[in-house]
Amino acid sequence: MKTSIKLLLLGLILTIGTIFTFQSCQKENEQTNETVSKETVNKLLSKKFDLIDTSENSAVFLKFKSNTDDMISVYKDKYSETRVIIVSNSKNPSNLSAYKGDLINDEFIVEKEIQLSSNLDKNGNGSIIVKNITENIEFETFYSAGKIINTEIYSYNYENTKVKLCQREGSESFNQCFNRESDEFCDDFVSTIAYITNPSIPVIIATLCSC
Repeated sequence: MKTSIKLLLLGLILTIGTIFTFQSCQKENEQTNETVSKETVNKLLSKKFDLIDTSENSAVFLKFKSNTDDMISVYKDKYSETRVIIVSNSKNPSNLSAYKGDLINDEFIVEKEIQLSSNLDKNGNGSIIVKNITENIEFETFYSAGKIINTEIYSYNYENTKVKLCQREGSESFNQCFNRESDEFCDDFVSTIAYITNPSIPVIIATLCSC
């Protein structure tokens, strides 16, 4: 993956229960009911994307909690003040929100907002719905045994003005970038299990592809 992707896949590990995998994610698919620790996930993020779990709990980030059941994870790019805030709910861990932006003078400036709902079981069957709130884009990707079988686009913004931390390549669309980056993330067994059991990962990838 190119350097730019390393900048944003900040946020991840927080919940359990979802996913999908592509060709590289399908080997040993019968073991997808395993899980990996948060420490392992954080090591993967650091290795693949230069992202650090900051565990910041200041009011700047806690304001994104809408109720007491919400959980916040903050990931920071090693080389800038860019962060991704992941918000999940302990009672509904398969629905996540992600906010990408910069921390400037103790104020978090939101640039992109993503919502993700995972309907995948432990074997990678089901679908993932991604909503790019900022760009007004929504699509649903369907999986069978961890393999993508179809993608339905419900709304699409044809503007593609690339900004910093953009993972789209060439004329690649939002959903094409999401599929490719997810495939690239699952380049080994541990990464695949991490992806399958942590819906925070696909929501981060969606954030990276929001340009």
